[in-house]
Amino acid sequence: MAVIVAGGKGLRLDPEHPKQYLPLAGKPVLLHTLERFYGSHLFDHAVVVLPAADVAAWPELCTQYGLDRDFFEAVAGGATRFDSVGAGLQALLQRYGDGQTCGNDLWVAVHDGVRPLVDTDFLKNCLDAAFQHGNAVPALPPVESFRYVEADPKTAATPNRPIDRHCLRSLQTPQCARLSHLTLAWRRAADRPEAERTDRFTDEATVLEFAGDRIHLCEGSPRNLKITRPADLQWAETLLTDTPSDGKTTGKPGKTGKTDPAAKPAASRTILGIDPGTMLMGYGLVEACGSRITYIDMGVLDLRREEDPLVKLNRIHAEVNRLIDRHHPDALSIEAPFYGKNPQSLIKLGRAQGVAIAAAMARGLKVFEYAPLRIKQSITGNGNASKEQVCQMVFRILNLNGDRPKHLDATDALGAAVCHALQNRFEDLAPAAAPPAGLKALRATGVGHKAGAGHKKKPSSWESFLNQHPDRVK
Repeated sequence: MAVIVAGGKGLRLDPEHPKQYLPLAGKPVLLHTLERFYGSHLFDHAVVVLPAADVAAWPELCTQYGLDRDFFEAVAGGATRFDSVGAGLQALLQRYGDGQTCGNDLWVAVHDGVRPLVDTDFLKNCLDAAFQHGNAVPALPPVESFRYVEADPKTAATPNRPIDRHCLRSLQTPQCARLSHLTLAWRRAADRPEAERTDRFTDEATVLEFAGDRIHLCEGSPRNLKITRPADLQWAETLLTDTPSDGKTTGKPGKTGKTDPAAKPAASRTILGIDPGTMLMGYGLVEACGSRITYIDMGVLDLRREEDPLVKLNRIHAEVNRLIDRHHPDALSIEAPFYGKNPQSLIKLGRAQGVAIAAAMARGLKVFEYAPLRIKQSITGNGNASKEQVCQMVFRILNLNGDRPKHLDATDALGAAVCHALQNRFEDLAPAAAPPAGLKALRATGVGHKAGAGHKKKPSSWESFLNQHPDRVK
């Protein structure tokens, strides 16, 4: 049996949509994971733990993608991973009996729904190790160097110190144990205070260890990556494209590792990103095709020698037109001005942004505006990331080599373009046939994420904003 946990929001990857529903090779990440478990023929039943608002759409999702509803059971998760796994275990107990009566011959594998590349051989090895040792947790030795940072570096004599990486292991899923033993351990851990449960019980290994078990580490796999950041999604798609999954058919769900034949082929889009400024205007261009994002160009327009502010605005207008003539982008993604203490600076920055927007709209481009915090969160997972961190992650996402540019306004603009590409990948999941109404809502909002009574969707472009708020324009 399996518990597949897909109840998280994944805000580090995409603030708007849960990462388990983001498109990967033509279908949601979670669907790849479910197909791997179904196609392995190692499990009799699987409980899929979803956000509470998504459970109602589960039957339609099964119908759309041909999932076996006798095999997969959907239940609502909780506020934390601990709560969600507990909900999955409780569903299994209702099916097979409580922790005392279900016996020792029933085993459960708990897996993260956003690890879509797990294969049959790997699953079998984990289960075999659990049968032999009582539990099994896949682990990999890290390749990076590590340093331990003190809780208060300012007062510590040594603010940080090296750690021997040979003593560390990076844990993966599925983590496997007897159903009866794991549920009893879970009940014991559930009696602890909520704050302790959240901080202490981060996976099945910590729960079993709390109950007195010795944890057995089995061999992990570099392919069994967890989708956490944009670069992970790109790497997963590369692995799916270059290598067949486990070579086994999955029955109802179709063939693992293949693009969904009902999915619409991803259309290529060129996106121009701009970081507006009256001293330096950064620009960057990418080509987006599904989950693949490819670098085209980046640079800056240096306006520091110009003294006349009107001449600066004219040069910005001309530069945007030059970039449009050269690269023929489909959309402009521009960073919104942030609110500072100096109103004059805000006015100048707003003028620069307005000129760039006017030039793009006059040429027929769709314009999208993103707050700096949202761009940083989409790229790095941290809304307070520095320019250097944005630059580093943009280089990783786009597989760029060489030195970083002299002016990081260029990578900020490239980040705006990448942000828009990430926010709009759901366009590539539209099926050839009209989907059920519930699935339309799934794709539009992330299966109920952020939806609810009184929720009003934010406009995604200047054009839609003007249509929704004609009274705001005089």
